[in-house]
Amino acid sequence: MIIEIIRETEREDEWLNRFCKDVYSGKVLYYCEVSTSEDSKLLVHRGSKSGPIIAQINPCLATPGLTDIQLSDPLYTLELEHIDHPDYTSLTRFSYNGKNYHWKGHAELVEEETGEKIAQFYESWLVVDVKEHKLGKLVMNDDAAELLDVVVITAFAIQERSDEARKAVDSVMPN
Repeated sequence: MIIEIIRETEREDEWLNRFCKDVYSGKVLYYCEVSTSEDSKLLVHRGSKSGPIIAQINPCLATPGLTDIQLSDPLYTLELEHIDHPDYTSLTRFSYNGKNYHWKGHAELVEEETGEKIAQFYESWLVVDVKEHKLGKLVMNDDAAELLDVVVITAFAIQERSDEARKAVDSVMPN
């Protein structure tokens, strides 16, 4: 499955939000709503912004370097552990249904025990589209279709964390 991740451009006040659509059908599969308040939470909807909320993503206030994801169906909490790694910009680990996974940067999701690539994210820095601000394509392994929600939700969390780190660096850089 190939999913495009696109930044919202319809309304100026929603430019932080992003959504995913199936490359082949054009159907919107997920919508990620980014809070502009200090709590930095994300709400992930199934389908469009008016669809049901399937996850809430919050940075863990008690432990820096952790992100909590509350899934609503089924009720489940994922804990993302963001680790500095010498070979990647970051490494993010989590467990789901008894298996351990990690994102290498925000480019590749791997099941740790088998080393199987579950998904890869290809950034679209060079894609220019006046109608849509494409962030990239998420390509999933066909054998991992049951992990679609978890893959997309964790990808949203990692992308937002990367965006926040970039903003923090930009705010301290002299002009």
